Amino acid sequence: MRYLVATALLVACKTHEKPAPPPPTDLVVVKPGAAPLRAIRYAVAKGTQSTVELATDWKVTAGEMGNVMPTIVTSFSISCDDVAADGSMKLRAKVLDATAHERQDSAVNPASIATVLDPLKGATFELWLAPDGRVSQTTFEAGTGSGSGSGAGSAALTEQLQALAASFQQLAMPLPTAPIGVGAEWRTSRKIQQNGMQLTSVTTLDVTALDATTVGFTLASEIHGANQTLTQAGMAVTLEDVGGTATGKGTIDLAKGVTTGELHFDLHSNMSAAGSSTPMRAQTDIVIH
Repeated sequence: MRYLVATALLVACKTHEKPAPPPPTDLVVVKPGAAPLRAIRYAVAKGTQSTVELATDWKVTAGEMGNVMPTIVTSFSISCDDVAADGSMKLRAKVLDATAHERQDSAVNPASIATVLDPLKGATFELWLAPDGRVSQTTFEAGTGSGSGSGAGSAALTEQLQALAASFQQLAMPLPTAPIGVGAEWRTSRKIQQNGMQLTSVTTLDVTALDATTVGFTLASEIHGANQTLTQAGMAVTLEDVGGTATGKGTIDLAKGVTTGELHFDLHSNMSAAGSSTPMRAQTDIVIH
């Protein structure tokens, strides 16, 4: 069921030590945009707090079979707990609620997945966000709703939390070091996790609006992945010819460290399991308020 939550949230670290340097970026400015040009940087003040709600719709088809999940709505609080001397910000997110809502084209009863979502409530995530959008030192902690079990259940929860942490890193947008204006365009690549798959995305972002603290944007990504084998419901599943696209639009709030908007992922592969092979397509729609 990690498909339900792998599109969610933010992240954590339990120390106030100086953050480790973030990994380098391959960001390239394609065009700077129209004057006036200015540098854009995340600048979240210590003590800043926000609340964000994220709605995720997920659909997968494998050959002639298909599955549409209920809409998963996750709300969480975001706070800036510290700011380092170099301007890096320690952001903390706490899952306030995670619920399933009826979807007209889904045959799955939302109540049937409540036990999957409940352990996520109260989970916290932290990260260090550099002013240019690079992320480092991400950790997570299970919440009070998860209990203290061990074994397979605990391992499954850990896997879901790891997916959530990885997802928040995807929501932090890398920013160019050079000054830009409206109409600017830049391109960057990154490793991502989507529906359990290890992928690489090459994203082009276009600036549609710009003011003192917000950046409006549209984006388009080409996604590809190496042949890989996953374990689903205890069965080894091999994926080949992995690829896809992502499109979106939204607003980056530089003063809150939050990106809101809409994202659409459309991924395809050839899936082999138990001696049979079939084409697979997974579609994920995310709306962040």
